[in-house]
Amino acid sequence: MPASPPTRELPLTSLSHALQRALPFLVAFTVGAARPLASQALATPASAGCAAIMSLSSGELLERERLVNFDRRLRESTPSYWRELGCIRQALDRAGHKGREGALMIAGTSWHQGAINAYLQALRTGPTDSLTLTLLGQVVLDDWYADSLGAIGRALLRGAQGGMLDRDALRACSVAAFWAGDRPTARGCGEAGLASGRDSTFHQLAVARAAAGAGDTVTTSRAFGAAVRAVRTAEDWELLRSQLQWFLTPAEQARVDSAAGDRRARLVTDVIASRDVRDGRPSGARAVEHFRRLDYATAHFALQMPKSQRERIRTLPATVIIPDSIADRLRTERIRDGLPGDVYDPIRYGLPGDVYNPNDSFPHSVPARPLREFPRWQVDLDDRGVVYLRYGQPVQRIPRIGKFTMREVWLYLIDDKKLLVHFESEAFTGTLEATRLVTGVLGDYLCDVDVRRCQETAEAVQGRLKPENLETIRGQDREFLATATTKDNNSSQPRNQLRVMANAYALWRPSTGQPVTVIPYAVRLSDMATLPGDSLLQPVRVAAQSWDGTAAVRFDSTITRRVRKPAGAGRDAYLTGVMALPGTSGLSAWSVVLSQGPDHGGRYYEEQHAPLATGPLVLSDVVLGAPSQKLNWEDGELVLPLVPLQGFNQKEPVALYVQARSAVSRADGVAVEVVIARPSVPGKERKVELTVGFKRALGAGLNELQQEVDISRLDPGEYVLEVAVRHAATGASDRRSARLVVR
Repeated sequence: MPASPPTRELPLTSLSHALQRALPFLVAFTVGAARPLASQALATPASAGCAAIMSLSSGELLERERLVNFDRRLRESTPSYWRELGCIRQALDRAGHKGREGALMIAGTSWHQGAINAYLQALRTGPTDSLTLTLLGQVVLDDWYADSLGAIGRALLRGAQGGMLDRDALRACSVAAFWAGDRPTARGCGEAGLASGRDSTFHQLAVARAAAGAGDTVTTSRAFGAAVRAVRTAEDWELLRSQLQWFLTPAEQARVDSAAGDRRARLVTDVIASRDVRDGRPSGARAVEHFRRLDYATAHFALQMPKSQRERIRTLPATVIIPDSIADRLRTERIRDGLPGDVYDPIRYGLPGDVYNPNDSFPHSVPARPLREFPRWQVDLDDRGVVYLRYGQPVQRIPRIGKFTMREVWLYLIDDKKLLVHFESEAFTGTLEATRLVTGVLGDYLCDVDVRRCQETAEAVQGRLKPENLETIRGQDREFLATATTKDNNSSQPRNQLRVMANAYALWRPSTGQPVTVIPYAVRLSDMATLPGDSLLQPVRVAAQSWDGTAAVRFDSTITRRVRKPAGAGRDAYLTGVMALPGTSGLSAWSVVLSQGPDHGGRYYEEQHAPLATGPLVLSDVVLGAPSQKLNWEDGELVLPLVPLQGFNQKEPVALYVQARSAVSRADGVAVEVVIARPSVPGKERKVELTVGFKRALGAGLNELQQEVDISRLDPGEYVLEVAVRHAATGASDRRSARLVVR
């Protein structure tokens, strides 16, 4: 017979005292062990099974954990033992204690992880125990950081499939699965949550995200739209807001925050649909791309540390102060190598005088300031994740490993405009990677992406970098940083950009009276690709999109043009054309996208087009045309000159066209006034350059107003041309304006 394991005997008095302390909690867990009915699960607070233990002092919790560990051999086969142990550890974690070795806890394990390990062990023998599932869900929602997220998601999904309906457990099921990168489990959790009939905003968002990762764009769009419509409470809105805040502008965020109910849902739909039109993407593409980017960001840019540490880095300094002895040694080494010793001089580069902050082993790298330029508003992702969720994958990423820090620059090219984003490693983040947004940095690694920074780096090598030049670069970097953290982009950005110009006009067809959106466009021929050995251009795909935010209606049209490059076409030659879309009076966003395969493309868009007014007397958009640009839109007998090149020759009259829609006949006439003025400047009175007035009788329905306007006396520059109509007898009036550029 094998020898019995040695037993430890306790004095009778100690055992008696231990049992007296344990008795209330044994009773509590005996009562709490009974699994509630599915219909009752939501009525049970998540911490009900732990309520008594959570009220203990730190000393009592530590002693209780020691006693339960000692009792393991007697009770480890029962789920209630592991549930009790997990509850104690959860309480110790909330109290901020450091973990210690114990059952399913090796040395160095946190109480948070120890609680999760205990709950998972309890679910191995009781996979549908509702109380354990609830407690596990609660600890995951407290902090997603854990070593066993995949196992947590699968365990909670099994519980959901077994009838568990607790809100926290169902939410934690998706949260754990997403952080583990387990999309099938996450989708199963979301669908189980929807089947429960509760908390639909959260679970619709979970299904949308999981479907986006699997390439199911139809389900993503449908589920995201359902999540928007399901918002009923302030908590529902915070769930939706937690997704929108990653890509809305601050102004858009403020606008949707201030709305409520159905109006808020319409605003959310409007801002997302406007983005899809702006980017030339199908409906729902921005939501799909957001979730795809979110999956990538959580996998690559997460702050991998416990929540308590993540919260602390909100206010910690971004760099470690280098002791003077190290600074002196490095300065001596630089002088010995024949390099200027003051390249990192704090006064010269605007750093605090007591901070020495070398960023690189290379002498020609100018350091970033030690304090954060971009305040943290969340602690789940580092700064790279914030930028990535708005702009996606950069065109180029250039890392640079230094002696003390890591640097990285991201390059985006958006509509042929450069966006540079600089990152540097940061103390206390648990990683050596470049994670902090910085400004005003220089180094030879930037020579691949920016000529000026390369030149200023060369000046720094020789100790000739002027402080004002560095401050100019820092100011530009701050503009880049603001753009990278407040705006977004989801358009296709091919390697070769086509420079596109366009306008859009909301009109009514004179032949039928139906609304129409007319979009004239132009693209430089020198930007376009030709077929090999021929002057025939590669086929040009022209796609036009429009969006009515009031009626929530989108229109699309696509054509393919095959044209030959004219012989002797100069650099200023353009290919022009016009697209006509079915329209509405509420046109609020539009775009036109030209592409020649995947390598050549460009776009022009407007996100804030003013919708037409409503009332008894309404004007269409104002159309300004130039016959010399040889582009017309025709409808019935109307031949309307357009201006695809967005500018007018000073010597050529402007062909003004506007429509007036009147509810009744106005035989006594309406006053029409045309005003040309300089664009308004805040705080200054508008400068009027030209005013033309006349009177015109209107019939009921659609009326066309045409007038030639002489601009020969205007100086070259930008103006605003405004048309106003007013019926004196009834007071009915309207006004519309258009941009006028005189060259």
